[in-house]
Amino acid sequence: MPEREEPQILQPRDITPNAEKIVSPVLAEAIQREGIRPEGKDFSESEIVAMQEEIFRMQEGIDAVRPNTYHNAPHGREVTPRFEQLLPLLNLPSWQVAAHRLTPPFHDYGHSGRTLRVSDDGLSNEEFAAVAADEYAASKGFGTYQRILIQGDVIASTFGNPSIKPETPAEKAFALADVAGFIKPWEEWVTECAQVLAEVPEDERPDSVKSWLEGRVKFLQFCKTRLDEFSEIVRGNPEARKVLAEWEMSLSMHRRTVETLLARIGDKDYNRRDIIDGPRGIITPLLKKS
Repeated sequence: MPEREEPQILQPRDITPNAEKIVSPVLAEAIQREGIRPEGKDFSESEIVAMQEEIFRMQEGIDAVRPNTYHNAPHGREVTPRFEQLLPLLNLPSWQVAAHRLTPPFHDYGHSGRTLRVSDDGLSNEEFAAVAADEYAASKGFGTYQRILIQGDVIASTFGNPSIKPETPAEKAFALADVAGFIKPWEEWVTECAQVLAEVPEDERPDSVKSWLEGRVKFLQFCKTRLDEFSEIVRGNPEARKVLAEWEMSLSMHRRTVETLLARIGDKDYNRRDIIDGPRGIITPLLKKS
């Protein structure tokens, strides 16, 4: 009689490489106790929206004490509809979608306002958020597989660490949604850029409009890479083609505007406030004082 094959035992890294290290002690204990099954709890639309709102209120409480200009609840509220526009393009099971939809309100939870978080716990901004997200998800009855998905999304949004990148289709969707402020009109996008700049220590900021614009060229290229990566995943999907074509048009328009402005800036007058229409009075006051 042939031997029965043992069922495959799932490991966190089988779900996403961004779960190679489980950062939440609560999740590590649950995996040890329950294992990982490719299933999870379904939630109604009203339940998911209620959870999102509860998380945003929690973040707003933190914002009241530590008011970041960019990494805050309003940013999470902007990322949420962008991510939820991309998620259906992946045709994921509803129980996975439910988990992913907790990512936007949690991904910058308790953010320090600096790219590198310095704290006694040794956690990065994203690891801190992932721990908080997991404890919340556990309290709502999400399964271990779902909680690993949430950790993967949050960790994949890490900025400034080239060794961490989005790996799964959902992580790539979220990484794109997170930086897709470029779909806003020009002046709204510049205002968002100013909110990011305001969190940078003054001695690390650009010292001229010219250098700020050069930084925007690099950032928009980074966004284009994120857009291309996700586009490749959903290639052949007509709805995806329509959505992403609109996003790419907006990104291209901003890039052309930035490049046009750079071309207008001469060596002698690049600090003039009237050199740009959008950033005038928005970016200049935030530049490093020479």
